[in-house]
Amino acid sequence: MRRYGQNPYTGYDSSRMPFLYRGEMPKYINPMFWVVVVKGKARSFTYLIDKGSFKSSGLEITWYSGQNSALDTRNISKGHDVGNVKVRRDDKDVVYIITFAFVYHVFHNGKRIVTGQ
Repeated sequence: MRRYGQNPYTGYDSSRMPFLYRGEMPKYINPMFWVVVVKGKARSFTYLIDKGSFKSSGLEITWYSGQNSALDTRNISKGHDVGNVKVRRDDKDVVYIITFAFVYHVFHNGKRIVTGQ
């Protein structure tokens, strides 16, 4: 039994490699970097943080601080700030996914993640 509000995978999002997966990893980006996926295209959080807000293909994608990582510390409320993402088109919210780079790499057959480099 586990208590709600506590992370059973302490330090997972700050580790160098995932400990629950042993397959192929992307070579050009840290596999544990967070990415936002919109309509099948992924952008790294570092790219989003550097830009703050930008427009691409009719989408406005914004990153702002204020959300703790659920995978950092045992007590989720003390996790480091990974931030929030908002994706909009024509003043309407657009569905997106936040995941790790290695997860996107696997489920999108190695499709490149926008890193800003």
